[in-house]
Amino acid sequence: MSEVCIAAQGDFIIEGLGEASDGTPVWVSISHSVESRAELEEFMVKEMVETLYGDADPIISSSVTVDFGRSELFGGAPDDQPSFSAAADHFSGKEALDLNASGSGVSGSGEASDHNYVVGQWDDLFPFTFEAGCG
Repeated sequence: MSEVCIAAQGDFIIEGLGEASDGTPVWVSISHSVESRAELEEFMVKEMVETLYGDADPIISSSVTVDFGRSELFGGAPDDQPSFSAAADHFSGKEALDLNASGSGVSGSGEASDHNYVVGQWDDLFPFTFEAGCG
């Protein structure tokens, strides 16, 4: 069930309690944004935009985070539980996340790493699929 669900002009954020395929409770945060170079240059120096994003336009950013053992918006995941995250870095060509939005939901797949190092090292990637919606 989503606690936060914001969508506007192709950008969105979905955040809330969910469950893993085995029924384990998890906190899920999904975000997606599309910005033009001109929008970024309104609040960043043009050279910085070029350094960070090359000649990409639009600049697309997507991420998914799944915290095992977390159950509230401003809480945190226990250190002994995995905290998986994946992101799509379209400007450099590295994509560890395929995200598809339709209606009031989003689904996708990718490869995630565990930032708490409970189930793997910093460079280990784990395949995953997800489905979420605003409710």
